[in-house]
Amino acid sequence: MKAILFVVFALIGWCPELQAASSIAIHNGFLTGEQYRNEGATDQIMYSIGLVDGMLVSPLFGAPDTGKAEKLGKCTEGMSGSQIVAILNKHLNDHPEEWNQPMHAIAFRTFRDVCKFND
Repeated sequence: MKAILFVVFALIGWCPELQAASSIAIHNGFLTGEQYRNEGATDQIMYSIGLVDGMLVSPLFGAPDTGKAEKLGKCTEGMSGSQIVAILNKHLNDHPEEWNQPMHAIAFRTFRDVCKFND
């Protein structure tokens, strides 16, 4: 439960792409990609669920309504925590050059691509 709360608060400014377009500061978050990879399966599931939940409630923290949270919700609806972890782990396995980056930013980019936020 603590992991979920940490993730929710870390995602107040959840969209790294907005940083360049506004004065929103994107903080490093709690884990890098490599730290996430080294977590056990249960911790990865809890982190991933909290991360997605945090993104879904980002409008409550004043994130602009760009439709991305809605697309993420529709895209992930019905997914299990294990499925979300599998998606993130596939991305990390395919992109070891990103392991030193903040996990929340990696997850955003992953779901942006999977859920077609840019369409």
